[in-house]
Parts: sequence; structure tokens; C-alpha cells
Amino acid sequence: MLGGSSCGWMLDAANLGVATKAAEALALASRNDPPQTRQSVTYLLDYWIRVYNETPGNEKAYAQYLQLLQQHGVGKSEENSERFFRASTELVVEAVLKSGQVVEGSSVPILHYNVVDAYTKLVALLFKYMTSGGGAEKVAAQRINLLNKVLGITVRSLMASSENGSTP
Repeated sequence: MLGGSSCGWMLDAANLGVATKAAEALALASRNDPPQTRQSVTYLLDYWIRVYNETPGNEKAYAQYLQLLQQHGVGKSEENSERFFRASTELVVEAVLKSGQVVEGSSVPILHYNVVDAYTKLVALLFKYMTSGGGAEKVAAQRINLLNKVLGITVRSLMASSENGSTP
């Protein structure tokens, strides 16, 4: 029993170190963002959530929104796309945590994930449409690259959120 608990402590310590590094990396990246990045991404996400809620399944409305993202630089460069995904993930995590409501008789808040649902749909649309063209292999490679980027940013953001104590 002692060995299992010692091993668990080592894993927790290792994860804590990784979470700390993730939080530091995100803080550094955020410091290098242009002014108004967070406000711009907040506007884009708010607009997306309205499109998602008011026109469910409307491909034309989705295509118009994706054009708006391109006008704001998403997809034009690795740096712009990464900045958008990083800020979006941070904002989504914050929105979910703020939505928490403690129910009588429970100390654990009930979180609402409707913002996560909308963001997930947006990411899925970007996987589907955000490519620079080319043959099937090139498009597949672009999608894998985008998936790796989004997953990496998501994991780092969640680890940083955990490190900063913003989890319920």
C-alpha cells in the first residue's frame, strides 16, 4: 500500500510540474499577444455563439462566419490561428467555470457546457473547411496539423487553469 501511494505522489508531483510549465508557457504567449486580442476573440466567440444558437445547421450562416474569421486573420498564419485557439479556449473555460451553480445540499457546482458545445462545433467546422487546398494527402496533413495544434492548446490551457486554481 505504501508503494502505491508513493507512486501516486510521484505522478502528482510530475503532473504539477508539467501544469506549472504549461501555465508559464501560456502566460508568456499571452504577454506577446497584440493589444485587444482578448477583446477581439471575445467578440468573435460571442458572434459565433449567436450564429450557432440562432441558425442551427445553416451552412450558409456558418460559411459567412468562417469568412469573418479569415478577415480577422484566423487561418492566415500559424501565429494568428494559435492565438485565436488559445484565447478562445481560455475564454470558454472561464465561461464554463463562471456558469457553475451550487445546488442546495451539494458542495460541487453544476457547470453548464453550452459554450463548449458551440466552440466544439466551430472547431469541427474549421477542421472541415480551414485548408489551403491541394491534393487529398496535403489536405489530410493540414487537418492533422490543425488537430494537433488545437489539442495541444486545449491541454495546455486546461493544465494552466488547473495550476491557477480556477477549477471548481
